[in-house]
Amino acid sequence: MLRKKVCLTKDQSTLSNFFAKSQLPANSQLPDIDSTDVVQHLEMDESYDSILSNTDSASSNNPHDIVSIFSKTEYDWERDRKKKISDLQKQYLLLNHIMPDSNFKYPYSVRSGKCSQKVYLSLSHLTGKNHAFKYSFEMQGVVCVPCVLFANIEVSNDRGKSTKLGALVLHPFRNYKKVHEKLRDHLRKQYHVISQERADLFLNHLVTGNSLSIINQLSDTRRNQVLENRQRLIPIVKTIIFCGRLGIALRGHNDDGIIDIGTAISGREGNFRALLAFRVDSGDSILEEHLNNSNKNATYVSKTIQNRLIKLCGDQVLEKIVDEVKESIFFSILADETTDSSHQEQLCIVLRYVSSDFVVKEEFVGFGSVDNLSANSITHEILERLGEMGLNIRNCVGQGYDGASSFSGYLNGVAKQIKESAPMAVYVHCASHVLNLVLNESSSVPSIRNMFDTISNTITFVNESSKRKAVFHVNLINYCTTRFIQRHDAIVRFSENFENVIHGLEDILADSEFNSKTRSLALSHLNSLKDSTFLIALASAKKVMSLTMILSRILQQVNLDFCHVFAILDATILELQTMLDDKEEKDWNKLENSVYKEAERYAVIAGVIITAPRQASHHIQSVSYSQSAVQLTYINETIPINTEQFFKCSVWYPFLSTVIDHLTKRFSKQSRSTLGLFKLINSESIDTDILKEIYNMYEMALNCQEEELFQELKLYQSYRKSIPLPDSLDILHLLQHLSPIFTKLKIILQIAVTLPITTCSAERSFSAMKILKSYIRSTMTDDRLTGLALMYIHKDIPLDVVKIINTFAISGDHRMNFVI
Repeated sequence: MLRKKVCLTKDQSTLSNFFAKSQLPANSQLPDIDSTDVVQHLEMDESYDSILSNTDSASSNNPHDIVSIFSKTEYDWERDRKKKISDLQKQYLLLNHIMPDSNFKYPYSVRSGKCSQKVYLSLSHLTGKNHAFKYSFEMQGVVCVPCVLFANIEVSNDRGKSTKLGALVLHPFRNYKKVHEKLRDHLRKQYHVISQERADLFLNHLVTGNSLSIINQLSDTRRNQVLENRQRLIPIVKTIIFCGRLGIALRGHNDDGIIDIGTAISGREGNFRALLAFRVDSGDSILEEHLNNSNKNATYVSKTIQNRLIKLCGDQVLEKIVDEVKESIFFSILADETTDSSHQEQLCIVLRYVSSDFVVKEEFVGFGSVDNLSANSITHEILERLGEMGLNIRNCVGQGYDGASSFSGYLNGVAKQIKESAPMAVYVHCASHVLNLVLNESSSVPSIRNMFDTISNTITFVNESSKRKAVFHVNLINYCTTRFIQRHDAIVRFSENFENVIHGLEDILADSEFNSKTRSLALSHLNSLKDSTFLIALASAKKVMSLTMILSRILQQVNLDFCHVFAILDATILELQTMLDDKEEKDWNKLENSVYKEAERYAVIAGVIITAPRQASHHIQSVSYSQSAVQLTYINETIPINTEQFFKCSVWYPFLSTVIDHLTKRFSKQSRSTLGLFKLINSESIDTDILKEIYNMYEMALNCQEEELFQELKLYQSYRKSIPLPDSLDILHLLQHLSPIFTKLKIILQIAVTLPITTCSAERSFSAMKILKSYIRSTMTDDRLTGLALMYIHKDIPLDVVKIINTFAISGDHRMNFVI
């Protein structure tokens, strides 16, 4: 008999209007049915009609429709399901829901396209394998009865995020354009599988009369199967972690399909499959049974599963870092960019913070590809990553970048844009980059510039041919513009192996096996190395760089603060200034390791005598020097001049003066204003100007009036006199031992230590990237790269395999059930 359709009122158009949406915590798993849902055994002579008659008759015009089971007045389907709906009513809905008769005109939707087509709902969509779906005449749509009765309103989607249910559960499904695909996909959903299992278990218990709670009557067979499935996944996860920790490539040239143990263990299918085969060969019976007996589409070793598990491993590492940052509250951003093997611009992000045990940490948190190197693109990537991690950008107190205009531009650079969102985020130019710029600018002295060029050309000549390199018996390092220590090491290594280089060039000249072009180049390099100006410049650079190398290495330490940095910097400048002002000229020619004596040793090796160059028309008449510059005076008369005096005035003094000048100017320009934080701590009296500047900068973090901060600083100064405290230069030690009563001062100290010094941690991350994303792995996606990098860089952060599997189980649909 054809049923009469009832027009819905506005408040009856969806199931959600009958069901109050009960919220679940984010990332929660689907729980089993509540233990309060006890199956009450009903007398079997109680009819369905009597059960249905207990339902509010006004709730529906059709007592056999699913809507009739839920009360119209309460609007709380979760409460109705657990307390008001009897077990027999649930049984009725599952087994005896009204079905359309043979005369029913099924609804349809029109599929648009070149020619419109009507797609009808049919009886096959409600029977057979689709028996869970029922058509509600009251709501004029299809619903899934097991999910309505037993599913939660919120479940986890494929990415592990909490999401609300929709069509077929909270409101009817009426768009029939792709009805077959929609119903098929719903049947594969994890929450539907669980709901159907609960429904089957419920019906079984109702028939058998078992009165135990459903949560305690879960199928032992299902549970054992789930545990077995999880055991199968454990060696796969552990193998991925093993490869990630060691930076081993996982995939091979052909790594699809079922694993053949004999073929895979040979390494022809990649390291990941080879390691799995090795586990089987070593006696892993569970993995062997899984690989041999699993369906072809359920082995869980594909590249897609690898990517998901790698991301989950990386997310677990990242979660622990983010938890520490949130506990610390304040953090600084370190960022740098480089080009990877696929010629994609990669942005590296590192966070600097003070942990709860008072350790300064700089932790890599991810790579991100950027379309271009514009400030807008980089800023968007940084803010988006911080947002994904759940960090409050307003707690950022520092930014550390190199001096590229896209980062440091004062009008629209990254630092300027970040500061708009984070007012406390002070921009700091990487100190190691600044030192590198100082050394580059020392090349303004012609003799020093020519010396660097000569060394670079000679090293290139030696290293570009294995035949030539075999003659020299030495491994020379060519200095790099971005690796700060390498410039120092290149000079030191070259000077230490100067004798081998000279003899090697002479051997090439005497060896007829080398062609004339090679011998000609060797002669040119040999003459350049024997030049007196080169020898003096090499000895001068070695002397100065022995100091700057120490400074460069110290700057790359993580646990530094600006107080230590400028103390070491001032000591370095003072030592260089002492060399310049030394009237006795000890560092020039008196000491054993003085510049001139070192140059004379090079001359002996080269078989030459240091002589001043011939003067055509200009001679140095006098020289004067100060902290800022060396003044040279020239005349047009030929006057004999001492060789030592000539090179001291033309090479040594100008080089020293240039280095001192640029060290002083560049470091003073970029960060000495941050020392105001430390002056508040160290000074005997409070400088009100500095206090006001600090208060205005960090008012949001201090959360107090300026007068309150002033009084706390006064109390601290009195406290220091009565209670012995650690040396105030050791800010971390002071922060750890300072009395808790100085809450505002502790905040200032924490911010002072959190300010970035260099971006060396980001540079180190690029070294890891070059290992992980080599030219043969250049198609790697960003998520895979970041996940592998997090595992590879943070080897000290343990990974919980069980937690990874738990997250994997609820993060998407699987052909095997992993949810306990």
